[in-house]
Amino acid sequence: MALLLWKRTETSFKRWFPFVAALFFAALPLCAGVRAAGNETYIYHADSVNGTRWADTLVVYRGLEKDGQNEWGYNVLVDGAGVVIGKIPAGDAKGKNLAVPQDGLIISGTGDIGKEVYARAEIGGKAFFDDYSMNVYLSAGEPDPYYTYAVRATHFNGVRYAGRLVIYDRSGERTGTNVYGYEVCVSGEGRIISAGGNDNLVPQGGYVLSAIEPADRTALRTYFQVGAHCERNGLDVTVTYDRDCLEATFGGELALLSQEIQKAKDQLRLVDYDSVSGRYEALLEEKPRDIPHRNALISEVKALTAELIERRTVEVRAVWYRPTETAAAQIAETVAEMAKCGINELVLDATVKDGSLASLPEGSPFRVSPVTRRLDVIGEYIAQCREQGIRITLLVPVMSNNLLAAGKHSEWYLLRSDGTAGDERFYSPANSEYRSAFTDYVKHILTHYDIDGLQLDFIRYPYYDGSADYGYDAASAAAFCERSGCSDEDFEELRVRQSSHRLWNEWQSFKCGLISGWVEEIYGICSGLRPDTALSAAVAATGGVRAYCQDAAEWVRGGYVDALYVMSYAEGVNEQSTSPFKKAFSETGCLVMGCGAYLSLTESDVLSDTSSSGLCFADGISYFEWSAYKAHGFADLLEGTLFSGSALHFFGDTAEVRSALIESAKARFALAGKTDAGTLTAESGAEEIRAVMHRVRDERNYAYLTQDLERALRVIGTAKAPRGSNGSEQSADEASDAQESAAEEISEQTSESAESVPSGTGFGNGGKIALAAGIFCAAVAVCAAVIVLVKKKKK
Repeated sequence: MALLLWKRTETSFKRWFPFVAALFFAALPLCAGVRAAGNETYIYHADSVNGTRWADTLVVYRGLEKDGQNEWGYNVLVDGAGVVIGKIPAGDAKGKNLAVPQDGLIISGTGDIGKEVYARAEIGGKAFFDDYSMNVYLSAGEPDPYYTYAVRATHFNGVRYAGRLVIYDRSGERTGTNVYGYEVCVSGEGRIISAGGNDNLVPQGGYVLSAIEPADRTALRTYFQVGAHCERNGLDVTVTYDRDCLEATFGGELALLSQEIQKAKDQLRLVDYDSVSGRYEALLEEKPRDIPHRNALISEVKALTAELIERRTVEVRAVWYRPTETAAAQIAETVAEMAKCGINELVLDATVKDGSLASLPEGSPFRVSPVTRRLDVIGEYIAQCREQGIRITLLVPVMSNNLLAAGKHSEWYLLRSDGTAGDERFYSPANSEYRSAFTDYVKHILTHYDIDGLQLDFIRYPYYDGSADYGYDAASAAAFCERSGCSDEDFEELRVRQSSHRLWNEWQSFKCGLISGWVEEIYGICSGLRPDTALSAAVAATGGVRAYCQDAAEWVRGGYVDALYVMSYAEGVNEQSTSPFKKAFSETGCLVMGCGAYLSLTESDVLSDTSSSGLCFADGISYFEWSAYKAHGFADLLEGTLFSGSALHFFGDTAEVRSALIESAKARFALAGKTDAGTLTAESGAEEIRAVMHRVRDERNYAYLTQDLERALRVIGTAKAPRGSNGSEQSADEASDAQESAAEEISEQTSESAESVPSGTGFGNGGKIALAAGIFCAAVAVCAAVIVLVKKKKK
C-alpha cells in the first residue's frame, strides 16, 4: 500500500516532496511522522499510558514516581513545560526504572518506533502528548498537532484477509469483520463519526475503512480520529485534521454519548438517567477553543459515559496472581489492596518456578518450592482473604507446570509429531503414572487447604499451528490405536500427514475426550471430598477444540465444571467473545471473561472490557494479572468508577445472592413498565422465577429484561454446599487441624529436600551454617504458626 504525506509549504521543491517523503516513510511503516508548517512535526501513536512496554510498542509514562521498566527501551524525558530534557538509548543502565519528571512524562519505545522517536526528539525541543488521540507530537519548536494524511485501500467490500485495507460502502450493512482489526466509520458528509472496533455498521451514504495489518491499524489509530474530515476518490482516502475539526470531534463524542444514553435505556440498565441527561444538555452549549480544552470537555463526556455503565450488585471481580511475597506482612498488604479496589476473588497460582507452594501427599514425585520453608504462602493467603472477605481459588496448572524439575520423568512428556517434547514442556494426559500423581496432588490440596475454589489451568494440548501436532508419546499412541483399531502403520502415517489423514478427526476427538474425561474425573473428586468448593477452568478464548483439543462448552453442558474463566486477553470482551460459551449455559454454571491487564491496554480498553462483561451476559471479569493490574493504574481506575461499590460473588451465600438478583430484576421490570416480577420474593424458587420469565418471553428486549432472573436460576442450579462441608463431614476444628498439618508437611518436605534446592535461592550454596540457620528459622516459624492457630482454635 502506498502511503502519501502532504506538506504545507511554499518552497520550490513542493511538487516533489510528497513522493520523496512517501518513499522514506515506507521503510518505517509503524513510525509514521508528519511534517507541519514551520518546524517539522512528527506524529507517533502511543499504545498506552503507564502500560507495560512490550516489543515494538510506544508507551507514555506520567503521574508515576518511576516507570518500572527495564533498560531495553529508548527513552525521551520531557519536563512539565513540554521541553525535551533528556534521552537515554536502549541498553543503557540509566534507563532502568526511570524516575518520571515532575509534571512531565517519559516517552518510551522499543523496536523501530522506539528508535524513530529517540532519533527525532531533540534536547531542548518540544514534545506534546494528546490524551484523546493518544498521539505524541515532536518538534524542534512548538509542535503543530494539525495534519493531512493519505492512504490507499486495496479492496471494496471484500473479506478482510491478511494484507488488505478494505473500504465497506454498502449503507446499512455490517462489515462482518472479526476482532483482530481496527475500523473507522465515515459519515455521508465525510466526517469520521467513530473510531475503533470491528463488524461496524456502514453509515448511510458513508463508508467504513477497515484495517488488519499492523502498519495499517497504526495509521488509522494515528490519523483517523473522530471529527477529522475525509475525502475519498475511489480507493484513495485523504484525512485532514485542522482547527475546524475541534468542534466536530467534540460533537462526535457528544453524539456517541447520546447514542449510549439511548442504548442504556434499550438495554434497561439501572443507572441515573436524569443526572446524565442534565449534564449532557449542559455540554451541548460548550465550544472547544483548542486541543487541551477539547480534551477537557471530552473527559467530561467520558465520565458521563462511565456513569451509564451499570454497577452490578452480583459480579465476579477476580484477579489471577502468582505470588512473590516472602513475608506474612507482605501478603496481608497485598490482600488488603485487593479488597480496597473492589476485588472479590483471588485466583492464586499453587505453583511457582521451582515447585509447589502447597504441601504434597506422601510419596509424591513432585517438588515443594523452597520458599515454603520460610513461609506457608497459601495458608497466609487463605487467612488474609478470609479476613478481607475475598474468595480464594487455588489455580493448579495441569498439563504444563513446574512441579517436576526439567528432565525428571521425561517419559511422562507429551511428544510432538517430530518425536520431541518441543519448547513447551507438557505432560501426557494418557500417561497413567503422571495422571495418577497429579490427581493425588489435587486430592491432597482439597483435604488440606480451606479454599473456596479450585481452578484448572493448562488443561489442554499445546497450540496446533498446522505443522507440529502433539500427542505422539507411547501412552497416547497405544490408547488411540486400541480405541480406533488402527495399526501402527496407520498411526505412523497419521503422524506424517496430520490434518490430511483420514483418521485426523477421530484423533482430535480422542484427544478432546482425554481432556474432558480428566476434567470430569476431577469434578467427581471435588464433589466427593469438598462439595463446598467450586471447580472452574481457565480456557482459551478462541479455537479451543481446533487448536487446543479443549472442548470447554462440552464441560459446561456435561456438568463437569462450575465455572469457565475465558482468557479473552488480546481479543477483548464483546458479544463475539462471549457467545461461543454463553450458549452452552442453561440453568447452571458461571461465565467469567478475562482481561489482559498485562498488555498495553488503555484505561478506555479496561473500562470497555469490564462493562462489556455484563452487557454481554457474562457473570464477571478476571484480570491477568494482579501485578500488572496494579502497576498500570487499573486498580485505582476501577476503584473510583465501576468498582466504587461492593458486589456479591456469584458463588457467595446462595440466599443472599438470589435475593440481590431478584431485587435487581424488580427494578429492571419497573424501568420497562412491567409488573410481572412484583410477585417475586427473596425466597422465590426456580419454578416461580421460570414462570415470570415465561410471561414476558415475547418482549423485544427479553434478554435484557430477564438477565437477573436468568442468573438467579444459574445461581440456584450451581449452588455449592456451605463452606467447610466435605464428604466426611469435616468439622471446623478438623479443617483447622488439616491446615496445621499442611504447614507441618511443607516443613518436613522442604527439610528433606534441602540438598536438592536450586542454587540462587539462598540455601543451595550458602554453606552448612546458612542451611542450619534456615532450618532453625523455619522450625521457629512453624512452631509460632501452630501456637497462633491453636489459640485461634480455642477461641
